[in-house]
Amino acid sequence: GIDKTYEVKCSGGWTVESTDENVAKVTPVNSSGGRDKSGSIRIEVGPNYTTEDVTAYVKIKSVDFPIREPKEVLISQNAYRWSVTDTLNTYELKASGNGFISIKVECSGNWRVAASSWIKISTTEGTGDGKVVLTPEDNPNKSSREGTVTITSKENANLTKEIKFTQKGK
Repeated sequence: GIDKTYEVKCSGGWTVESTDENVAKVTPVNSSGGRDKSGSIRIEVGPNYTTEDVTAYVKIKSVDFPIREPKEVLISQNAYRWSVTDTLNTYELKASGNGFISIKVECSGNWRVAASSWIKISTTEGTGDGKVVLTPEDNPNKSSREGTVTITSKENANLTKEIKFTQKGK
């Protein structure tokens, strides 16, 4: 994110607005008075944890001289990268001898991994791009069992991938 202060030089009153406060927050929003009505504005831009590019304009307008064109600052942020690549969303496993499954994670930030106790994972968290190796243990029971592996962005819990497993009994 960005947190920056800018000086506004103006011989009359002025206002500032953001076209999207979720992208760019501006304070103060108008001149504070005084003879020349100059002042400063603070623009705060937080990180973009959505999977879409976002933009906003910060517009500085003269109040006393409305014929003047407003000054605009474009704020543009790239989308948060999030992708979990696996061959299947659901795996049907034999009772034993299943080897391992490699899952590719592409992420702009941090992520975490949780799994059922019988599915061993190579890591419980990561930063940026990486991979997770899943190794299902042999099923010692006669009945089948189900399990899951969940990979979730730490910055946006809505970005999650759940992979389901069903393993036959012996």
